[in-house]
Amino acid sequence: MTTKTMHHSRLFLPSLAAVVLLSGCMNRVESMKETLAFAWSGNQDVTVTQERLDEINYPMMYARFNQQRRIALGLGFDDNDQYKWLSGDQEVVVTRHGRVVQTQGVSGNLNELAWVSNLRNDPLKCLTQLNGKCSLTWQAQVQSGVAQEASIHAITSQFSRIGSETLELPINRSVNTVHWREQIAQDNGTTWTNDYWLSTETGRVVKSSQQLTDALPRVVTEELKPYKKDLQKPGNSNRGAN
Repeated sequence: MTTKTMHHSRLFLPSLAAVVLLSGCMNRVESMKETLAFAWSGNQDVTVTQERLDEINYPMMYARFNQQRRIALGLGFDDNDQYKWLSGDQEVVVTRHGRVVQTQGVSGNLNELAWVSNLRNDPLKCLTQLNGKCSLTWQAQVQSGVAQEASIHAITSQFSRIGSETLELPINRSVNTVHWREQIAQDNGTTWTNDYWLSTETGRVVKSSQQLTDALPRVVTEELKPYKKDLQKPGNSNRGAN
């Protein structure tokens, strides 16, 4: 069921990029703004070279929304496992356990993702911990757009294990992964699938193809430079901050 109303506390902040800039990682973000400036290339896909990646001291990923140009984003802030990624053109993508949960400025004339409910019960939260006893079903509400353009849909999700795969990531990296497929059913009867590839060693999502409602664009993410925290095996309390 679609609605145009919502509680004010759930409104997507139009100044999310500013929030990121003021969230305690100013030095990192200022450095990112300078080094990510190279990534802007008009309507062409961004490609980060190994040489450039070696010069960068923060995590990075690629993202592509529908058929738009591929962008490169650096991790600006880790807010209790909610990762806020920024591009050189102030595009913002927020992920949680590999799922994209908010966007700003990345999808052109396409709808932005404002918020997702019930993330504490998202199966990806459990699967990325390499827990063998995860619930594989999930229900949530998802808002696309804001103000008068906002719509909210209810979704039901069912995960299934596809199998083990050796995945080729950018910069000639091979990662052993488990491929999980998510079947999404929306309240209007529409269905589709999402795919996630999780490292067999650490559980982190290294690649995904995901979409939360039919009003939102599909986004494909690929890890460029991993977050040190995510390279720790689940259960290891000595987790890095960079």
